[in-house]
Amino acid sequence: MKMKGILKKSVTVALITVMTVAAVTGCGKGKKKNDDSILNEAVNGSKDYVYKVEDIDIGDKKINGYPTGIDVIGDKVYIATGNYDENNTQIITFNTDGSNVEFIDIPTNKGEYYSSFAFLPDGSFYACLSISSYDEEEGQPQTLEGGEASSEASVDEAAEESSKDASKDDAAAKDASKEDEKTDSKKAPADAASEASSKDKDNAAKDSSKDDAAKDTSKEDASDEASSAGSSEDGSEVHEEGMGFYEGGEEQMFLVKFDNKGNVLDKVDITSKGGDDGYFNVRSLLVLDDGKLLISSTKGIETYSDGGEFKSLVSVDNGNDPYMDSYALYKGANGQIYAQNYGDTGVNIRKFDPENGEFSDPIEGFTKDYGYASNLFGGNGYDIYLATENAFCGYDASKNEIVKLMDYIDSDIETDYTIPAAYAISDKEFISVIPGFEDDYKLVRLTKIPADQVKDKKVITIGGVYIDYKFREKAVKFNQASDEYKIKLVDYSKFNSDENWNAGYQQFDMDIVSGNVPDIIALSADLPIEKYRNKGVFMDLKPLFDKDEDLKGIEILPNILKAMTTGDKMYTVIPEFMVGTMITRARFAEGKNSLTFQDCEDIMKQNNVTYQTAYGLTDKKTALGMGIIFAGDKYMDTPNKKCSFESDGFIKLLEFANNFPNEIDYEKYDEYEGYYKTNQALFAFADFSHFGDYKRYKQVIFGDDIALVGLPNDEGVNEAAIYPTGMYAISAQTKYPEIAWDFVKSFFTDEYQNNIEYFFPVTKSAFEEAKKKSLDRPYKMVDGKKEYEDDIYYIDGKEVTLSPLTQEEADIVADYVLSIDKFYDYNTDVHNIITEEAEAYFSGQKSAEEVAKIIQSRINIYINENS
Repeated sequence: MKMKGILKKSVTVALITVMTVAAVTGCGKGKKKNDDSILNEAVNGSKDYVYKVEDIDIGDKKINGYPTGIDVIGDKVYIATGNYDENNTQIITFNTDGSNVEFIDIPTNKGEYYSSFAFLPDGSFYACLSISSYDEEEGQPQTLEGGEASSEASVDEAAEESSKDASKDDAAAKDASKEDEKTDSKKAPADAASEASSKDKDNAAKDSSKDDAAKDTSKEDASDEASSAGSSEDGSEVHEEGMGFYEGGEEQMFLVKFDNKGNVLDKVDITSKGGDDGYFNVRSLLVLDDGKLLISSTKGIETYSDGGEFKSLVSVDNGNDPYMDSYALYKGANGQIYAQNYGDTGVNIRKFDPENGEFSDPIEGFTKDYGYASNLFGGNGYDIYLATENAFCGYDASKNEIVKLMDYIDSDIETDYTIPAAYAISDKEFISVIPGFEDDYKLVRLTKIPADQVKDKKVITIGGVYIDYKFREKAVKFNQASDEYKIKLVDYSKFNSDENWNAGYQQFDMDIVSGNVPDIIALSADLPIEKYRNKGVFMDLKPLFDKDEDLKGIEILPNILKAMTTGDKMYTVIPEFMVGTMITRARFAEGKNSLTFQDCEDIMKQNNVTYQTAYGLTDKKTALGMGIIFAGDKYMDTPNKKCSFESDGFIKLLEFANNFPNEIDYEKYDEYEGYYKTNQALFAFADFSHFGDYKRYKQVIFGDDIALVGLPNDEGVNEAAIYPTGMYAISAQTKYPEIAWDFVKSFFTDEYQNNIEYFFPVTKSAFEEAKKKSLDRPYKMVDGKKEYEDDIYYIDGKEVTLSPLTQEEADIVADYVLSIDKFYDYNTDVHNIITEEAEAYFSGQKSAEEVAKIIQSRINIYINENS
């Protein structure tokens, strides 16, 4: 179990980005008529994209890893897979009718990994081999001779991950981007405050987040994985950052040719192609019609002929980011090659001509509608195909049109992200390797079922923006078990674009206001939840909750039950949550439950620290946002249509925020997490999401006893808030309230609650079990036995192995979490009003009192118009 960065950096940058967009972008698509809404489209079109899923019989064999692609030559199918944990490589071949399945195992040593396969008509094939080696005892890279890894060398995980990225040919990169966007829909308290950033900073942050996402979260930690033993000040085991693949470490790359039995025919060392900077990775191999090999790497595109002749076609300028600038190549119909890379406006897909090394202009349809989270694959029928996050589509080049063909949910396909490998026998038949919910892989044939043969079912829609992947698994299982009803996911993130990353939320809001409400509503902090509640959009769930026999033995945590309840009604359910608070050293708090603004000033003076670093990377608008999030209930009383932004408390908050820098220095993003241990930073706005966060802050971030003190204030209150990482409601107008409730209530089952890993569960029994598990090392149950693993955290270029919590520490966390009953109810409109008006104070144009008066007037009008 590994975690890098103080606030889960790969997520935090993206969160900062999306939340600022609301303040600087206009509306996306116009308001839709009821009969044109994507909800009605989902219901009425649900029969058009149904395919039958049939397993291809592979006997007692098992697909042992991630598929790197599928190719069909003649009537023979070729699939290559790789296991990233065991460095195992398989070649699977069979006839297109599913007969004569054969497995070829490619032997590998420690530190070796094959990726980017390309097959020839006689069954021989090329692959890229990366070799890395690391001496665990000495912490020094092993010398590689003749391209063979030392038998004593252990697998360098960084190399494994980077090879994994290469083999996925961008699938993981785009999935990571999409996953970050999913998380964006669930603003964490310590991130949501950043919405108030300026437009210029937004764009810079957005570019940064897209770059990070495109590289894939699995690559994020690559340079940190290799390590040597050491110790930290508090005795935790520490490893210095080693030489990983992305740091120009001890890595060799080879182009290898095999015969059709898996025997090596040729092996060419291509390590030197990395040049002086040491960064080199092959992204794609394709066999051209003339038998030459087309190689796309982080250095460009070239051809290779047997005998060792390389010819450069395209060079890549690595001045920016070689992974982003290079191309993934795919072969479409009639030998046409398509190239995919990341540009200033997102993902670009172009046609590529290997004869002259020229690209077409970006294909507009791809860039506009299918920028991220799409794998391309070839076959018969359409010019090329896409596997998006939700469906298979075909691209018709003559019409420059993308046509949806198969929907994963409609076809009851068990996958929680895009399908990584497929081939079209025709536009109505595909061969594919599907990643199941249990991290297994299935070799299947997908065949279209005519719409008139699809069984009629009553459709229940689940609508939201970046719907949690857990819903997909639950929906598929529900659909497989029900003969009468069918769950249909409607994800409004399809409206989001680089021009307006908030368009999905805007369209979802417009649909709800116009009466197009999904049966089950997946809510997020970007949505005006209180407005929907006041306008009667949500059904009261309390009668169903109270009478449900399945929930009689389940006890919800009292503070969460309060957060789900409004008066005597229950409009939403919360399956899991975290807490937003502020953390400092226990000795700074001196036993206090909260700190005043002056307390914090005094601590800063004692440590000779300014607002530039005292609160980590925080600017004026972020600090103001934290006050709105953690203490907003002091200034807004929506049920009674009152607000008090002219109060002394809010004016002090404005003055507090004005002490911070105007902008966050993102150049220091990779180093600021180390400031806390050296007292350059003293206070951390924290997303406290599970018991393990306590030991990370104590053992690693501060390296000292810590106190959870909440936001500074002069009322002596621990200003912290419950933040739901998922919140769901049922439409008051649904035709199927009890069926919708049967689906929603499953979040409270032991099966769901006991398997929550990264957040706090909401049932008392699961919370207590999570507390108990925090006293032990992380483990997995294998054949009824605990298989332990280290809990590792990366900070400041070091790897730290964390110790389990003590009983006293676990009690501290539990007591604190259960003491918080303030609900984090983010309101984008209110937040935008405050930050917009506060700018006049921050720039010196108006006093804090003047700005507070304007905010009071505007929000008072807003409350009366939306209550």
